[in-house]
Amino acid sequence: MSLYDKYGGSGTVQTLVQKFYNRIQNDKELERFFKGIDFKKLIDHQVQFVSQVLGGPIKYKGQSMAYAHKDLKISKYDFDLVANHFLSVLKELKVEEADIKVIMEQLAGLAPDIITVK
Repeated sequence: MSLYDKYGGSGTVQTLVQKFYNRIQNDKELERFFKGIDFKKLIDHQVQFVSQVLGGPIKYKGQSMAYAHKDLKISKYDFDLVANHFLSVLKELKVEEADIKVIMEQLAGLAPDIITVK
């Protein structure tokens, strides 16, 4: 069984992504990355992406991570802030530790495509 199915499928992914972006929008350190962003579109893309990461039937159809983040000047610190928000939501939704480890490892693998500032 996929993590997508294990944790409730589409409804859970929608909740996870919404809670994640609520945290992001309230983080003063990250607000500069999201000025003028269409959050509805961003959330739709993130739902696709998270669904795919969790092994669901929905496939991400957005830009590559490298292309989408290339001009944003994201540091490792910024990446870690975002990852920690995601981690907090996974814990809030009571995702098991072993599954959190798998998910966070997949997200950590994206760091080279997202971090553009040393």
